[in-house]
Amino acid sequence: MKKSRRESWANHAVGGGRKDEPAPCPKIVRGEDRLTPEQEEYTHRFAQERIAAILSTTAIDTSVAEKYLRRAYHVVGLERPRIRWFASPMALAMATTGISVWDTRTWDAILLGLEDSVEESVRLGVSSSLWDHIKINVWQRIESIGANIGDGISNGIGEIEVNLRLNLWRQVRFWQAYEHESWLAFYRFFSDVFEPNALIHLAMLNEMVSGYCLGRDEAWLVHKPTRLEYDAQGRLHSATNTCIEYADGWGFYARHGVRVSDDTL
Repeated sequence: MKKSRRESWANHAVGGGRKDEPAPCPKIVRGEDRLTPEQEEYTHRFAQERIAAILSTTAIDTSVAEKYLRRAYHVVGLERPRIRWFASPMALAMATTGISVWDTRTWDAILLGLEDSVEESVRLGVSSSLWDHIKINVWQRIESIGANIGDGISNGIGEIEVNLRLNLWRQVRFWQAYEHESWLAFYRFFSDVFEPNALIHLAMLNEMVSGYCLGRDEAWLVHKPTRLEYDAQGRLHSATNTCIEYADGWGFYARHGVRVSDDTL
């Protein structure tokens, strides 16, 4: 029987470059309703590794990031996009000036199409209790930290640039990598230790950038910051310096998630 497009998207990993890597723990098998001790231990280690990766400011190999982006397009039947890199979210925001329409069909195909199909495939293979348990150990452990950082960056664009920010969010759909790490990591976990799925490419890209805008013909990627400081709750914070700063010099000060001016430090 011919596979539906939904089934193809769910299972088409397109040689994610990870096939030869040994499994980090015993594989989850279909119908399994609880984790083994080794699998349980790995969920905690995996969550910590994903948090460390998304918060890292280490320079990345842009060619590798672009490879994952092209594969994410490929699995939904799209041609390779032109890729444009930006030094900071503000640089990308400035580039949106004058854009009145951004084709959202690519975004919807990659985000909504893949997520729905992969979720359906995984849910058919594991019990609800195991799904919920992994969601608590992976998704929810990452979620608050990523959301705090992502919200801080969005708010950091500031009231002075309110028109840019409105244009950015309403017209272009800038995807904050920090905010979406939790659910992408969740599906990456299943791709690693259950069955490969097509969200792996987007999940790998997500940890290498600050964010992105995905159009049919062109994809915009934002480099990660060169400085990122935060408190124990994952809120942007520095008592002595900018809490976040990008290579083009854009950044700002914040204490425990609240933006402040430099003369208050």
